[in-house]
Amino acid sequence: MKIKDIKSKMLKWNDYYGGDIMQRDRIDKAKTRPELYDIIRGHIRFLELQNIDAITHAENFSKELFE
Repeated sequence: MKIKDIKSKMLKWNDYYGGDIMQRDRIDKAKTRPELYDIIRGHIRFLELQNIDAITHAENFSKELFE
């Protein structure tokens, strides 16, 4: 897929939670496929950390209620 097509798809894409991909300015400035790949990997890492935060929040609430 051409870089301009990758950029277009990335800018239109929403993640599972409905959020836009982060670092949209970096997508516009990117010149190579590895740069674009790093951007999507960064968003995936953000989603992983967001999930960990949500689980920790729920676990802490559970402890508050039952411990």
